[in-house]
Amino acid sequence: SRTILFWGSNLASQPTTAPHLIEARKRGARVIHIDCRRCEASRHADDVMLIRPGTDAALALAMAHVIVSEGLTDTTFLAEHTIGFDAFAQHLRSLTPAWAEPITGIPAERIRHLAQLYATQTPAMIVLGGSSMFKHQSGWETSRAIACLPALTGQLGLPGGGLGPRHRAFV
Repeated sequence: SRTILFWGSNLASQPTTAPHLIEARKRGARVIHIDCRRCEASRHADDVMLIRPGTDAALALAMAHVIVSEGLTDTTFLAEHTIGFDAFAQHLRSLTPAWAEPITGIPAERIRHLAQLYATQTPAMIVLGGSSMFKHQSGWETSRAIACLPALTGQLGLPGGGLGPRHRAFV
């Protein structure tokens, strides 16, 4: 992985991840920790983005907006492995980083930069946290929004890409 988004994850609940994360950093991977609080994973990150609790979906959708609007998608992957992209792209039109800023507490320019980094510094992986971010009404919509990011950028199935070590992606 060249880019790792450690999203709502902590090393205490994923102890086998720590050695892989340390090795990835030694190889030059950039690690961004996204969470509503600092934890031990923050010490292993190049950047920490503290987000308001329950607003992860807004961050993911704003990132997806940037990826789509700036043409950073993997069109071949989308054509061969997804359905509904046009409708999703239409849905994203108003979900800009400026829209997400007051919701998430993350400045719009940081959201834009994060999306660009994720889409261009590949392979990129999202290490998604456990169930805590989903324990609210419509919480599973968060995982759906985040899971769109590797599909938009063609990261699924790539060594070092996708949705984390649980899916045997760390390389």
